[in-house]
Amino acid sequence: MAEGGSKPSMACVIAVSRIAALCAAAFAVAGCGLFDSRLEWESGSYAVLWIDEPSNSKLSYRVHPDTWVPVVDACVSAIADNPQFIGARQRPSAQHARERYFVVRKQELASSVYPTPSVTGPLSAAEYEAFAVRLKLPVFEPVGIAGACDPKDATGSR
Repeated sequence: MAEGGSKPSMACVIAVSRIAALCAAAFAVAGCGLFDSRLEWESGSYAVLWIDEPSNSKLSYRVHPDTWVPVVDACVSAIADNPQFIGARQRPSAQHARERYFVVRKQELASSVYPTPSVTGPLSAAEYEAFAVRLKLPVFEPVGIAGACDPKDATGSR
């Protein structure tokens, strides 16, 4: 800037504008990676994680440090696991949809790079309970943000 309170030079204005634009872009990029995904639960190569929205939480299997293969689609709201199996409760977001249950055999997924999941389901609550008793799965633990999997009405609002 020139001395004596005169107007800033055009070069100074352009430099400040560029810095402001770069800062805005940096905040936008950081916000995309910082706030739009989260790992909610993890056991070995398995995790419940979401991208974009908590209602998009899926049970997934890690095939590479940065690559996950979905095993049970959204919205996974609870998990029960032991060394051999994982039980997953899925709460579909459609209005009046019932909860669905899945059983995943861990060994088969862990045996190859791009696995074909060994998934039993969707099951009803009664069918899942019979599997859980036979496979000695513990009670479900809620995962994720409370209410994220609550069914939405026809307008999409909660």
